[in-house]
Amino acid sequence: MTATLSLQDARYQSAASVNRLFEQTIAKMREAPGVENAAVCLTLPYERALNIGGRWADAKAGDGFGLMNMTYVTPGYFETLRIPIVRGRVFSDADTASGMPVMVVNQTFVKRFSPDQDPIGRQVAQNPLPRTIIGVVGDIQQKAGFGTYGPVGIDAAPPTFPRRRRRMRSSKWCTRGSRRAGSCAWPTRSRPPPPRCSAPSSRSIR
Repeated sequence: MTATLSLQDARYQSAASVNRLFEQTIAKMREAPGVENAAVCLTLPYERALNIGGRWADAKAGDGFGLMNMTYVTPGYFETLRIPIVRGRVFSDADTASGMPVMVVNQTFVKRFSPDQDPIGRQVAQNPLPRTIIGVVGDIQQKAGFGTYGPVGIDAAPPTFPRRRRRMRSSKWCTRGSRRAGSCAWPTRSRPPPPRCSAPSSRSIR
């Protein structure tokens, strides 16, 4: 089950207010009867993600590896959607805004951009600080920002999807990311059928 909420509101123009919204709503959702896990993400797999250019931090300027599709997620995202962890780890509450910027990539990213080198620990150049790859997750059916989407097959390679730990250092994400996506999503995994958990989830993000 998924709930959505627009952040284009005067209440969510600072990093502190956005972080507080995420933390409080996730905590309330996880306390709801039957809820196993919950998270927040900028876009769901079947929605268009952000598009960014990328290069390894130790590469020469201009020597990039092309366009990537990127989204922001909170800890619990991969567990909620049951996206398998292939190597390394995924985000945890220990990955804070004051800590090292980190990211998780999928298997296609590794095949395309780091086929001969272990991606764990490598850094991707980002503004203002490079992000360190801490984990690799399995490919899933997802929509690309540009190009085709659908089940992974011989003729339709999945898009590369770095996923950043979502805890805001500034309000820049609020004004850019949310305006592109229009809203954020709160995916929730529950044991009972979704209708039995819809009311607590809706109340949590009001």
